[in-house]
Amino acid sequence: FILQKGQRLRFTQPFSGARAYLAAPGGFDAPDVLGSCATVVREALGGPDGFGKALAEGGRLAYSGTGGAMKVLSEQALPAKVPLEVIVGAQIGLFSGQSLFDAFNTDWALDSRADRMGMRLLGTPLQYQGPSLISEGIPLGGIQVPPDGQPIV
Repeated sequence: FILQKGQRLRFTQPFSGARAYLAAPGGFDAPDVLGSCATVVREALGGPDGFGKALAEGGRLAYSGTGGAMKVLSEQALPAKVPLEVIVGAQIGLFSGQSLFDAFNTDWALDSRADRMGMRLLGTPLQYQGPSLISEGIPLGGIQVPPDGQPIV
C-alpha cells in the first residue's frame, strides 16, 4: 500500500518474520551514517537524528524524494517458511555430535533478545567441548555460538 500525506502508519505483531521494512521514494530525510539511515540504538548510530534514537510512537519520518511509481508486493509473494543454509566453519568439531544433530534437525524460535546485529535463537543449546576461544571477526552470514549455546544468526 502507499501511505498518503497526513495518514498514520501503525505496526502490530507480524504474521511471520521478525522485521518490517518501510521504503520511501528517494530515501528518508535522515542523516546518512556509514551508508545507511537505519537505527542501531546500542551503538547510537543512524536513525532520524543520526545518533541512534529510535523513532517513537507518534514520531514523524520525512522522505527526501518525490512521488513515483512503486511496486506493491502481495502477501502471496512472501514465503511462509524460509530455510537457512549453513556452511560449517573450522570450530564445528568442537561441538558435541548429538547437539549438532539436534541443531540441524529441530525447529528454532526467535528470542526477544534480537536486534539489528543478530537474531538470537532459542532451542536445545549447542554443547561446546573445546577450549575457551578469543573473540574474532564474524563473516557475513556467520553463526555465533555464545557460552549459553543459543546461536546468534
